[in-house]
Amino acid sequence: MHKQPNSRTCFMCGRENDSGLKMSWYNIPEKEQNQGKVTIPEHFNGYPGIAHGGIVAAILDETAGRSIL
Repeated sequence: MHKQPNSRTCFMCGRENDSGLKMSWYNIPEKEQNQGKVTIPEHFNGYPGIAHGGIVAAILDETAGRSIL
């Protein structure tokens, strides 16, 4: 498994972005897969315990982009 690089201030993966999700991304070449890890903070909920659809859409968008790296 190989960790993909993060951008410091990116909303999705930036470790220095206090408002962001701080996602981590990994390539798994032997399986031809890419894997993202995230814990969605409560302030991104639409309803209690349910992630807002806009956050889910942003995660899917980032996943699509990261899959070509």
